[in-house]
Amino acid sequence: MSTHMNFEKPTQAEIEKIIHQAHQMRSEYLAKSIKAGLSNLRGVLTHQKPIDNATA
Repeated sequence: MSTHMNFEKPTQAEIEKIIHQAHQMRSEYLAKSIKAGLSNLRGVLTHQKPIDNATA
C-alpha cells in the first residue's frame, strides 16, 4: 500500500493557456482598480463623496 500519489504534468499548451488567463485576469483587475482610483480622485478634486466598492 503506497501513499505516493501520481499527478500528470500539464502540457506546454495548458501552461501557456493558464499563463494567458492569469495575465488577462491581472489586466482586468488593474483596469478596474485604476478606473475606481481615478473616479475617487475626481470626486476628491471636485469635492464629491468618493464611491465605495467601485471595484466590486
